[in-house]
Amino acid sequence: MHNHEVNNAIDRLKDEGIAILDIVIEIRSRFDLDLGSAKQLVFNGLLTDQEKTEQNAIIDQIETTANVDNE
Repeated sequence: MHNHEVNNAIDRLKDEGIAILDIVIEIRSRFDLDLGSAKQLVFNGLLTDQEKTEQNAIIDQIETTANVDNE
């Protein structure tokens, strides 16, 4: 995997108006990454600090819900 490939994919998805969380999921799937790595790549290449804070809160809530559902 090359960073420019990931960045190009992120840019295309963003240009299509895809939501940040959906971009993370798509990058995770497309490049066979774990959620944390995909989130880090997308957040570093795409988001302002404020957006990172907001999206982290959403993803943390989703992960918490998923963990509860799996128990």
